[in-house]
Amino acid sequence: INTTAKLRTPQLAKVYPWKRLYRELDATQNAGMVWVSGAAGSGKTTLVTSYLSARHIMCLWYRIDKEDNDLASFFYYLAIAAKKATPLQHTSLPILTPEYKMGTKTFARRFFSQLYRRLQAPCALVFDNYERISADSILHTVLLEAQQTLPEGITIIVTSRKPPPQALARIRASQHFLWIDGDALRLTQEEANSIAQIH
Repeated sequence: INTTAKLRTPQLAKVYPWKRLYRELDATQNAGMVWVSGAAGSGKTTLVTSYLSARHIMCLWYRIDKEDNDLASFFYYLAIAAKKATPLQHTSLPILTPEYKMGTKTFARRFFSQLYRRLQAPCALVFDNYERISADSILHTVLLEAQQTLPEGITIIVTSRKPPPQALARIRASQHFLWIDGDALRLTQEEANSIAQIH
């Protein structure tokens, strides 16, 4: 795995400030999860990266791949991402060893609680390309635990070509969840004209 590519925040050239959706994202700063879904090329990454830049929000970016269906791999690389984002922190995050396999929820709560203490709000934890996770993956359960331990000022943002899985139905029904789908990502005529002017 190319660790640099997996954990690198995408760099964008000058982009149109998507203020219509920025206002929706602003409302998620109180322990929220944002799910941004749409087809390839619909602007998911552009929206997220430009928003974080416009609002000066620190970001821990994690690009999902098929290997993340293995929880040991997921937590290993997420710990590396955390170390890159917080280089002054010298304590290590927990490692998912075999004895934890029967207590995934407990381990996830411990891991994310320690991770969040390292991060300085406002901050976003971005999981990009989540569509690569299988429908029956236990990573959905881990994501639930990550959301439920969120402190104020830290947001989880997920980008995916697919809608939120059924495993996240409990979060979707809460006030701490925002779903920006393909329809919301579709440009208005005014937005399209403004983008054309930029380019």
